[in-house]
Amino acid sequence: MTEDGQVDLEATQLSLNRLIENGVFRTYRPSHAGENASLSPAERERVIRAAVEVVNGRVPLLSGLAEITLDTAKAHARSYEGFGAKV
Repeated sequence: MTEDGQVDLEATQLSLNRLIENGVFRTYRPSHAGENASLSPAERERVIRAAVEVVNGRVPLLSGLAEITLDTAKAHARSYEGFGAKV
């Protein structure tokens, strides 16, 4: 997050790129724990799209999915897959 509370997409992309260049064979964005639950749906979309862009098929990109209801989880899973992540 930036100092003003916004999602820091540049830092996220730099971190992912660094991890991949150093041998990570898959990654999660946003994670299953606090990060996923603390972001709004729009913020999650921006994070996933930014991650898909930088990962660019080099490793599998998995998305965290932490929802309260099954229907919400299914809907968000379909959205995340549409952004390019695996759920």
